[in-house]
Amino acid sequence: MIRYQELVEAVRDRAGLPDAREAREATGIVLGTLVRALPSDAREHVLGAMPSLVEAVADVGEGPRTVDPERMIQDIAGLLKRPPEQALLLARAVLDEIDRQDPDTTARIAGSLPDGALESLRGGAARWDEVTATPERPTALTADEVARELARLENWDGDPTRISRTVAVPDERVEPLAARVQEVARRRNDHAHLERGRGELTIVLRTADQQVTRPDIELAADIDHVVAEAATGGRARRG
Repeated sequence: MIRYQELVEAVRDRAGLPDAREAREATGIVLGTLVRALPSDAREHVLGAMPSLVEAVADVGEGPRTVDPERMIQDIAGLLKRPPEQALLLARAVLDEIDRQDPDTTARIAGSLPDGALESLRGGAARWDEVTATPERPTALTADEVARELARLENWDGDPTRISRTVAVPDERVEPLAARVQEVARRRNDHAHLERGRGELTIVLRTADQQVTRPDIELAADIDHVVAEAATGGRARRG
């Protein structure tokens, strides 16, 4: 049995939230979104472990079952009216505490989501101040600088507005690879735009104002390592 009040207090402490009210709201929305993504048997297991969660699930409301981690974080962010990186931090805080209190429930959740999905949801920053500080704005690269950097990367293409790489990969490995790419991006407090196709995954990097910066190039190099280590049998090509 998961002790809900203890869970809320742990989320407040783990995330460094200013008060218990915010922690309670965030915990309910994260759990409500997560439970809505589970199949009925896993949903009943989680609700049985946390009877107090029933009301939180009702607050989130009905909707289509969403099992994509990116979409789940977007849903949480929208309900909380917070940026996605803060929503991801809160998801991590909630899931880490559930795992501490009841590893069996964590295993049940993990087994009911696509490969790598739970790891993606637990991949956010550890503290509130890590996602509330205003970072220094990186300088946009020129066309010549982008071209030089692309020549050093593996199978990337693009221009000063965006760079992309398309990786051919078996359909069953698309989501695990997508989860690993976003995990690497979050470690850099960044985000990759993913376009899923039949037997392929296209990774697009750019800033919100349609520019390519040095952090995008550094993240692309990290993603190259992820693709090389994935051992999926996928063949990278330009995209």
